[in-house]
Amino acid sequence: MSSGRAPFAALDDILSQTQHLLISFDGPVCSLYAGTPKPHITDRLREIIAMKGVGVPKTIEDTDNWLEILSYAASVNLDLAARVESELTAVESAAVTTAAPTPYVHEVLTACRDSARPVAIISNHSAAAVRAYLVLHDLYGQIRLISARTGPRSPEVVLWLGLNAWLRRDVVGDGAVVAGDGWRLGVDLVDEQG
Repeated sequence: MSSGRAPFAALDDILSQTQHLLISFDGPVCSLYAGTPKPHITDRLREIIAMKGVGVPKTIEDTDNWLEILSYAASVNLDLAARVESELTAVESAAVTTAAPTPYVHEVLTACRDSARPVAIISNHSAAAVRAYLVLHDLYGQIRLISARTGPRSPEVVLWLGLNAWLRRDVVGDGAVVAGDGWRLGVDLVDEQG
């Protein structure tokens, strides 16, 4: 049974009640690695660790999660973490050129900007890669805050700091909509911190 409404009418209804949009980057905004094989990324990060003469435990050898590899490097020492994070940022930034935009998200971001509804992008990817994608697609001026990785510190800490600052300054009541999953830990921590 058809309601006769446009396919995205439900989204329009949600956005019409939205005062602030918090949106995860990889997935809701684009598929960052659409043109880059993920095993290449994690293999490269493991190579950097091994080249520094550091043993790679079995759990890190077997993972395809680059955050686990970055966290492991940080547990060894900050110099190694900085080297791994630098390589990860370079790979993410290169992936921007082959990233696939999520259908209709550019229109959503433009509609938010045009109606003075601030948008924050939340990501455990590097801020440099997020910014590069937004600039490439002429979306950078539509974003109020990018809360993303800026160094070898824990991505969760970066997300919490950015979210906490933005939520305390701008978001009041029920006017915020969150899209994606990269925000979950940050929102839990903000809730815990009051």
